[in-house]
Amino acid sequence: MAKPSWVDAPAWAKWLSQDSDGEWFWHSEKPTIPDGKKAWVPQVGAFSQWARKTPTSDDWMLSLEARP
Repeated sequence: MAKPSWVDAPAWAKWLSQDSDGEWFWHSEKPTIPDGKKAWVPQVGAFSQWARKTPTSDDWMLSLEARP
């Protein structure tokens, strides 16, 4: 199964990312990966919403994508 499609993104979503466990999330603001974490963390006050789960990529830390 592929990553979520931007066609399915909420109108407010500006970013898409995958965590180390395969979970994909839409984000309203650019998230970060704090040291030692295995997931993208939203900025304080930002919206995030689960999108789907797929097999985890070894390069999950490179999954962050801005809305086209």
